[in-house]
Amino acid sequence: MTTGTPFDFDPEPRLTTTVEDGCCTIHLSGALDRNLASAMRDEMTRQINSGHIKAVVLDMENVQTVDSLGVGMIVSAFRSSQAHQVDFAVVEMTEKTSEILRLTGLDNLLPIYANRDEAFKKR
Repeated sequence: MTTGTPFDFDPEPRLTTTVEDGCCTIHLSGALDRNLASAMRDEMTRQINSGHIKAVVLDMENVQTVDSLGVGMIVSAFRSSQAHQVDFAVVEMTEKTSEILRLTGLDNLLPIYANRDEAFKKR
């Protein structure tokens, strides 16, 4: 008998950050749920409050699923960046996460791009 995980993705949320030329890219992976959303909020707040950030990019290439708290945190991140006059973009979405944002209507609100280069061409 084979045992294994019922998940077809990495259920452990992860967040890494890179900062280059005033752009903070937050790389997310796993499930964008309460745990990862909270870490994302804390990191984004820390970066914006540093005063050195001109843009925040959420890289969702490795996010397999987004729950309602994750969706809310993306909207909160967008609004926070607007309030601080920091550019904001969501990039590298999977088909599944793209569908979630489309169903919620957020694809019409959020600046979503295929990749980081495309996001910065529009700036």
